[in-house]
Amino acid sequence: MSVVTKTGDTGTTSLFSGEQVSKTDPRIEALGIFDELISYLGVIRSQMSEDDFRLKEIQRELQAASALIANTKASGNMDEAIANLEENLNNLEEPLPPLSKFLIPGQNPIEAQTHLARSVCRRAERAVINIPKLHPSILAYANRLSDYLFICTRHATKSAHTRQSRAQ
Repeated sequence: MSVVTKTGDTGTTSLFSGEQVSKTDPRIEALGIFDELISYLGVIRSQMSEDDFRLKEIQRELQAASALIANTKASGNMDEAIANLEENLNNLEEPLPPLSKFLIPGQNPIEAQTHLARSVCRRAERAVINIPKLHPSILAYANRLSDYLFICTRHATKSAHTRQSRAQ
């Protein structure tokens, strides 16, 4: 099957569940942002020697959330993925000192990119809110993921400072 269907030439597209919707439909907007976030996490992963932040797993979870968004007949949820995020968030946050100031992106490439991924995730959260009859766990997952990415940012900053200290 060719990727070229020409059905989008009129400004509509099909959901996984078969409905034709406008490309401005809230589901399509959210799917585009989730796709952007999945891609951006791939950029971050490509620059890490190890996937310390379990980003590949998160990309798969985002794909699962996208499948739920794209299927108006789906009955799944993101509860297990939320629990995994919370556990990993707690593990990453535990060794960090208390936050005492605002963080300004740009300390190192991974830190800056996780900041950007977090802001894209926040945009995805805002888009998901506009989707009627969507399982609330999808919004909860996006919210938890933005928290997780913030902790990844802090962890990347701490790791860079530790490497700089060792080098001196």
